[in-house]
Amino acid sequence: MSSGFLPPSDYKTPPWPSLYWPVTDPLNHGYFIGSLVGLAIAAIYNAGAYRMSTWVPMLWGLIQALVVIMGSYSTVTTIL
Repeated sequence: MSSGFLPPSDYKTPPWPSLYWPVTDPLNHGYFIGSLVGLAIAAIYNAGAYRMSTWVPMLWGLIQALVVIMGSYSTVTTIL
């Protein structure tokens, strides 16, 4: 049974596996969102005339990672 989809006649399959997207996409997403949160935290600290330690963005990143891990368990997010 044909799905009706045919690739172009000059199409060549890539030499690498196409399964790299599930790995690189979350990494790019994490880098982008982490940068935005870091800039937002820095703006808040600068607005209050505080100096931000280098530990603050790392701890916020850790908190975000733990929230994502907790979100993978549906009952935990239902309780929270």
